[in-house]
Amino acid sequence: MGFGTVLKDILAERKMSIKELSRITGISLNTLYSITKRDTVNIRPDTLQKISHALNIPSSQLVDCLRQNIFETQKELEDLQIRLKDAELVEEYRLECREHLKHYLYELTNYHFNDKEIDIILSTAVLLKKPPTTE
Repeated sequence: MGFGTVLKDILAERKMSIKELSRITGISLNTLYSITKRDTVNIRPDTLQKISHALNIPSSQLVDCLRQNIFETQKELEDLQIRLKDAELVEEYRLECREHLKHYLYELTNYHFNDKEIDIILSTAVLLKKPPTTE
């Protein structure tokens, strides 16, 4: 998240449009749209000053909001990376279990099951495991 998100949130809270902010600050509508669409982290100091003055918010508070958003985004990214690693481990374990199943089935039947056959066996096992529905 960048300054564009911070600005959009503040404008929404105040029920103010980008067009109104442009009129008050003298900053072109294209510049303000660019800031919000690109969600940039970098913003010119004079632009920040005009926006903070128009919104009656200290520029330091706007920068703090941006820092907080960046921190939260980094935390979300770290959480996603952990979840991805967990998913990779689960997939690795699932594949390992499939290989064990293939091995044990071969030992029992002396037949090499292909992946499609293993899928059918697993699907059948899942269906058999579910309790019957009563209607």
